[in-house]
Amino acid sequence: MTDDDDDRAGHFDWVTDKMFEDGLEHLVEEDGVTVLMDIPGVHEIVRKHHNNDVLEHIKEKHPELWLKSQWDTFVEKWKDKLLKPQIELDDWFVLELDNDEMVIYPASLFTEQGVFDLHQDAIKQEDIERVTQQYGARLSAPGYLDCTQWDLFETEEDAMNSLMEEFDDE
Repeated sequence: MTDDDDDRAGHFDWVTDKMFEDGLEHLVEEDGVTVLMDIPGVHEIVRKHHNNDVLEHIKEKHPELWLKSQWDTFVEKWKDKLLKPQIELDDWFVLELDNDEMVIYPASLFTEQGVFDLHQDAIKQEDIERVTQQYGARLSAPGYLDCTQWDLFETEEDAMNSLMEEFDDE
């Protein structure tokens, strides 16, 4: 602090905190945010303070990138496990068995007659519903018969979210 600063400080004893804040607000509005952010250290402080809010804003602005990131992390967790996440866009044969169990078969691998033949003791052929162009999601062991039941979704995003919600803790 120089002697001039000491003299100036003494001459402004009458300035209240409210008056100073009003003056500072006026300068900030006049100079704009860009000038403030150029003050050494300010950018880092503001960035650190608003980090989570900025990331949340980016997530909301780019939901497809956020979902892909979440999906990639989810798939990575499963890479050393027997079962792997699987999502397929296909037509499907859907039927409800007598025990209220829902069974779903991809039309690219099964015919309607083939599905009926598998379950003819429990259903009538007209009980088989064909669902077109939906995303099936399940966990499956490539090269083995082990898998979870298919669930159907209208969008790939819904299929991804369902698998992540249901199996992320395993």
